[in-house]
Amino acid sequence: MHNITLVKDLKDIYGENLVSVILYGEDIESEQPKSKSEQNIIVIFNKLEASDLKNAITAIKNWRKTKNPLPVVMSESEWFSSADVYPIEYTEIKNNYEILYGKNVVAPISVSKHDLRLQCEYEIKNLLVRIRQIYLGNSDNPSFIVKTLEENSAKLVRILKSALSLFDITAPDEYSEVIQKMKEKTLFDGEIFVEILSAKENKRKVSPQKIESLVQRAINSTNLLYKFINNLENGE
Repeated sequence: MHNITLVKDLKDIYGENLVSVILYGEDIESEQPKSKSEQNIIVIFNKLEASDLKNAITAIKNWRKTKNPLPVVMSESEWFSSADVYPIEYTEIKNNYEILYGKNVVAPISVSKHDLRLQCEYEIKNLLVRIRQIYLGNSDNPSFIVKTLEENSAKLVRILKSALSLFDITAPDEYSEVIQKMKEKTLFDGEIFVEILSAKENKRKVSPQKIESLVQRAINSTNLLYKFINNLENGE
């Protein structure tokens, strides 16, 4: 297994300076994940200087040959002080991880709901701004609009998975179930995102006549979600 080789290489290079190696993602138990983004590695060091990075270049090049994404590297102090900066990412890690080596540095992490709500609001607002811009500037390019809708819908589901933690709800794996769980908290046209992702998953081509309706619904629904997450700040 490629993970074992990487861990051995890092142990040989860093010895006691290597604190922990964490595998996280939606498919951590699979030898062959569905996509590169579904398995990720975080490497935690006692200390981390530029020279420490140089020592790992060969090991990381070998890791990259297996088509795996580059690992995230942090010092232990960085790791424990970054949950407020990356609340969505830390929530994702806590929801699905495995310690491949060393100390469990994930279990003690606590993600503030205040920080998580703020990043969810920020990310959803970015999606809303982007889809509005794409619609304004590319109305004559339906294939580009469809691609943007697919990308935005996948990103939105990822955000909503973490946003469910605001209500102490464990996020399901399936995107349709994630949408349904959020619909139980607020009314929005979640079917539009399911429809877009299902068409992509099943390689169904979207007819040009339908694109206008899809983009309008996606914009309006994203806006409703943004307002809902924003209003949570005031306890509404």
